[in-house]
Amino acid sequence: MRCTQLNLNHCEAAQSLLLQAVRERSPNVVLICEPYKPIPGSGWVSSRCKKAAIWAVDTPPKEVNASSDGFVRAKLRGVTFYSCYAPPSWDLGRFERMLADITDDLRGRAPFVIAGDFNAWAVEWGSRETTARGTALLEHFSSLDIGGERQNQRRPNKSGPKWKDRFLDADTFSHVFNVAEWNPTGTSVDDMARQLSECLDAACDSSMPRRKPSRRGSPCYWWNDQIAQLRKACLRARRCSQRARRRPDFEDRLEDLRAAKRALKRAIKASKSSCFRQICEEADVNPWGTAYKVVTKTIRGQDSLRVTCPILLRSIVETLFPQHAEQDVSFASRLEPWQPISVDEVKSATKRIGDRKAPGCNLIGFADDLALVVVAKEVGAVEAAANAAIGVIAEWMQEAGLDLAGHKTEAVLITSRKKVEFMSVQVGNNTIRSMESIKYLGVLLDNRLSFRAHVDYVVQKASRMQGALSRMLPNIGGPKVGRRLLLARVVASILLYAAPIWAKAVESNQGLRRKLSAPYRLCALRVISGFRTVSHDAALVLAGMIPVDILAMEMREIYLARAEMGNGVPVDAIRRAERQASLVTWQVRWDSATNGRWTHQLIPKVEEWLNRGRGEVNFHLTQFLTGHGGFRKYLHKYRHEDSPECPTCPSASEDPEHVLYYCTRYRGRAGVVPPPESLMAFMLATEDNWSSTSQLIIGIQRDLRRCERERRERSDA
Repeated sequence: MRCTQLNLNHCEAAQSLLLQAVRERSPNVVLICEPYKPIPGSGWVSSRCKKAAIWAVDTPPKEVNASSDGFVRAKLRGVTFYSCYAPPSWDLGRFERMLADITDDLRGRAPFVIAGDFNAWAVEWGSRETTARGTALLEHFSSLDIGGERQNQRRPNKSGPKWKDRFLDADTFSHVFNVAEWNPTGTSVDDMARQLSECLDAACDSSMPRRKPSRRGSPCYWWNDQIAQLRKACLRARRCSQRARRRPDFEDRLEDLRAAKRALKRAIKASKSSCFRQICEEADVNPWGTAYKVVTKTIRGQDSLRVTCPILLRSIVETLFPQHAEQDVSFASRLEPWQPISVDEVKSATKRIGDRKAPGCNLIGFADDLALVVVAKEVGAVEAAANAAIGVIAEWMQEAGLDLAGHKTEAVLITSRKKVEFMSVQVGNNTIRSMESIKYLGVLLDNRLSFRAHVDYVVQKASRMQGALSRMLPNIGGPKVGRRLLLARVVASILLYAAPIWAKAVESNQGLRRKLSAPYRLCALRVISGFRTVSHDAALVLAGMIPVDILAMEMREIYLARAEMGNGVPVDAIRRAERQASLVTWQVRWDSATNGRWTHQLIPKVEEWLNRGRGEVNFHLTQFLTGHGGFRKYLHKYRHEDSPECPTCPSASEDPEHVLYYCTRYRGRAGVVPPPESLMAFMLATEDNWSSTSQLIIGIQRDLRRCERERRERSDA
C-alpha cells in the first residue's frame, strides 16, 4: 500500500499540487495536516477541528473516528491509519490529552500507522534538543511497538572487485595508468587480458575507494528458508507476469504475482515479530547478544572510508609523523651533580600539591592531549601568560622533534564576572579566540563552569541509547528484571561520565537535575514494565535504581575521600561508606516525596527492598505496587472510565487496597493477606510466600483487565 503524508499549511495552491501529485504517483491513502478544504466526492474524513484529514483515494474508509480533536482514524485494507496535527498554540496539557486519546484508541487495532505534525522536538529523531512535547510523545509511545529499522536482504556481489566511482579522481587514474609498465609478454589473449586487468585494478585502487564486499553467510536475524522460498516464488511470478503481457492470461498471472507478494510480506512480518521476541527472551542469557546489536545499530557511527590513494596516504603519514634530523637526546652530560632524594621528601612534596592552583601556568597532559591552565585576575594577564607559556612549550617540542598542532587548539575563558569576556592567544601562525565551551577528555567545560553544555550533551547521548534499548524491553515478555537493570546501567554510565567533576554544580541546579533524570526515569519504567504515569520516585524505588544526582555526588565523595586519605585506606571501605550515605539521602527523599504514597506504604524502606534476596517485579505486579493499572480509580483519573467506584461495592473506590482486602469479588480468593504495611515483609520472607501472593495479584490484575475490555466493548456497541 502506497501512503503519502504532508502538511498543506491551509494553502489552496498546495492542495491543487496535491491533486496533480496523486495523479502522478497514485498513492492509496494520503494523510494530510492543515488541509485547505475537503475534496468533494472522495473518501475524505477530517478531525473535529478540521486540522487533520485522511484521503482514501481508491478504497472507502472503514471504522472512522472523526470526533476527536487533533487526530482522525480510518481503516483501509486491514491497516488503521491515524492522521494527527497538534498546533503550536496548544498548551502541554491539551497536547498530552490528545496523546492519551490516541494511545487509548490504539488498543486492539494493530497494524496501524501514525503520521502527522506534532510540532515536537526530540533528539531521537534528529532535533537539536528535546522539548516538553517531545518528552511527552516519547513517554506515551515508549511502550508501543512503533518504528523499527529497514532490513533488506542484499543480493550477492558479482565476481571481481568494485569501486565507489563517485569518488573517482580522474587525474590520479590517468597518471597511474600511464606510468604503469604494461608490456604484454604472454602469447595468449588470456594472459594479455589478465595483465591489462591488473593495471586497471591498480589505477582504480589509486583513484577511488573500493566497495565493501557483501557479507554472505550472515543474513538478517529474521531470514529463514520459508522466506527464501517465498522470495523465489515471488520472482518467478513476476517473470511470468512480465512474459504474459498482451496475452489472454495476463490478468491471472498478475493476480498470482500479487498473491505471492502478499504471502512474502506476511511471512517477513511474522518472522520479524517472532524472531525479535525470541532474541529478546535470549537476552536473559546474553544481554549483549543479537537483540542488543539490532536495537543499537541505528546509533552507531558509520565506518570511515579507507584511503587507498598512495599520494594521499603519503601526505597523511608525513603530516602525522614528520621527519626530523637526528638529535642527541642524552641529557646526562648537561646535568650537574645532584644529591639523592629520599622517599619522605617525595611524600612531603606530594602532600603540598592541592586542587587549587596558585596564580600562574600549569600544564596538564594526558596522552597527546595537553591542557594549559592559566590563573590571573585580568584578561590581559591571562593572554600574556598563556602566550609566553605556549612559546616555551613550542620551543621545547621543537627541540624534542615534535610539532604543536595549532589549528586544533581551543581556548575557553572561565570567569565569574557578569560581563561575558573573551581572549585571544597565539599558537604558531594561528590566532585562537576563546569560545563559550570546549571539550576536553569527553567533558564540555563552559566559561562559567556551570556544566550546562555537558549535561545537554550527555542527556542527548543517553536519550538515543535509551530509545534504542526500550525496543528490547517490552512490558510483557523480554528479559527479566536483572537483565533489564544491567541494560539500564548502560544509560547510567553515559549520564555519570566524569561525575566527580560536575556533580557539585548539578547538585545546586534543579533544572540540570531534571534534565539528567528524564532518560533515567524512562529506563526505570522499562525495568519495572510500568506505565508512563508512574511517578519518578516510585519507579526508581521499584527498579532499585538510586537517583542519578545522588549517584553523581557519591562518585564525587569517593574521589575526594581517596585523594584525601591516600592509598592506605581500602577502596571498598570508602565505597561502602559512601553507598550507605547515599541510601540515607535517598530514604529521606523517599519519605518526603508527595507522589507514590501507595508504593511507600508497601515499601517504606528502600535499603531493605534494594537488598532483598528474592522477588522480581513484572508487568502485572508493578500495576499493583504502583496503583497505576486496571483499577477504575486510576482509569477514571485519566478519563478512561466514567466512575471510580467498584462495580460490586457501591460507594467504594476501586484501587489496589480495596481490590485485595475488601472487594467481595476477590475476598474468597485472597484468603488471609497481611495488611499493606507488612505485605512486603511477608512476601519476602520465603519463596513460597512471594510466589503465592504474586500469582494471586497477577490473577486479579488479569481479571480486572478482562472486565475493562468487556466494558469498552459494551460502550463501543
